[in-house]
Amino acid sequence: MAALTGLGLALELTNAANAHADQPARLALQVDSACPSQGQLTGELVPLLKGYELTAEPAELIAQVEDLGGAYRLRIGDKERSVSDPGRQCVERARVAAVFFALNLPPRQREPRARSEPVRPVERQPAPAPAATPSSSLRPRRALALRAFVEMDMTPQASFTTVGAGGGVALELGQLSLSLNGGVTTPIHPASANGEPARFELRRLPFAALLGWQTTTGVLGWGGELGLALDLLRFRGESVPNPDEADRVNAGLRAGGVLRVHASRRLAAELMPSFSFFPRTYVIRVEPRTTLAETPEWWLGISLGLKYSVWGE
Repeated sequence: MAALTGLGLALELTNAANAHADQPARLALQVDSACPSQGQLTGELVPLLKGYELTAEPAELIAQVEDLGGAYRLRIGDKERSVSDPGRQCVERARVAAVFFALNLPPRQREPRARSEPVRPVERQPAPAPAATPSSSLRPRRALALRAFVEMDMTPQASFTTVGAGGGVALELGQLSLSLNGGVTTPIHPASANGEPARFELRRLPFAALLGWQTTTGVLGWGGELGLALDLLRFRGESVPNPDEADRVNAGLRAGGVLRVHASRRLAAELMPSFSFFPRTYVIRVEPRTTLAETPEWWLGISLGLKYSVWGE
């Protein structure tokens, strides 16, 4: 009876040792990156793991990803690799990183068994997979960017030319964007036909709310914008009896294009041609009958500026 008890105890100890040897090793991810994100990398790496499981706790092996803007660095154990990617293709980065980590996982070493110990198959339960993390590759990129620009507008219709500066904010969701821009321009002093001094001054404060579409290939990006234009106009008489001032709001439409050159994942230079149309015009006259000028229906503009992403994922 004692011999049977001892044999049973030996078999249980042997099975426990075998189960311990078959348990997967733990691998931790350290992702200092928005491209690829933790979710993207997890989704690509988990199917490639053999003998390892991902864990959020301290582990004997760590896989690291560092985002360098136009490149990214991978490190696992004593293996390291830097990959150039100016176009910031986040899904492709996640795939490259997953393959690199899987190929450089140290092989598992099983604990040796004593020759005298009986061997029998041990039924092993598969290790639970890490909790599914929604892959951000299925979610459009989101970002908040600030804009600053200088702009020149002209209208051959009335021979007016203005130079100004402005800024704005843009909310980006995938290839779509919503921008709010505003600026200030130099005043306009239309000359009189007979060479006399200008008899009024016009100031414009142009604003726009634009819905845009954009795409990127490498460091280049391009797209278009369309939306509402809103000019705040101030008229002030000069060199006329009893000069007066008046403010008006002029609403219209604005359309334009965007050509973008990326200096980094956050900073880009922008060139933006535009066309603004205002169906309503204002006539400027000296009472009772002398007409001085009329505000133009349309403006052609060109802007040069910078865009900086203050937040993005």
